[in-house]
Amino acid sequence: MALPAGGVKLFKVFARMEYALKREDYFTNHNNRLSVDWQRFANERLGNGFLTRVRNEKLAPTILAHPPRRQSGAGGTFEFTEMPPPNTIQDFVFAVCRVRHNLFHGGKSHNSMSLRNRKLVKEANVILIEMLQECPTIRAHFENP
Repeated sequence: MALPAGGVKLFKVFARMEYALKREDYFTNHNNRLSVDWQRFANERLGNGFLTRVRNEKLAPTILAHPPRRQSGAGGTFEFTEMPPPNTIQDFVFAVCRVRHNLFHGGKSHNSMSLRNRKLVKEANVILIEMLQECPTIRAHFENP
């Protein structure tokens, strides 16, 4: 099964971004399991000014108007639930992350040619690069292991 155009790039950029964020101490440690603290990063380094710029420059119109759905389920069945448009920087960053998560975990590769999926992947790639441009020290970790 094929990934949407830009899918492999999204996986690579997302992985490096998480590495860079951990290098900048944006992580939590629960039971010896590290998780990137996207919420703290969004609050401390991006802020609502970043979201305003994304809106004004129309960098992610699909993510803003029709964000990626959230996968939920039980008992061996799952479904994708509609999500409201993000109104805060935290919700927006989580929506960008959800693009990657749905592609990687959610079975979206079966519908890789969907115009909406292609737009979501393209916009997520753009936003991750914009985040790096906004944060030079994180970009340095991203570019230099």
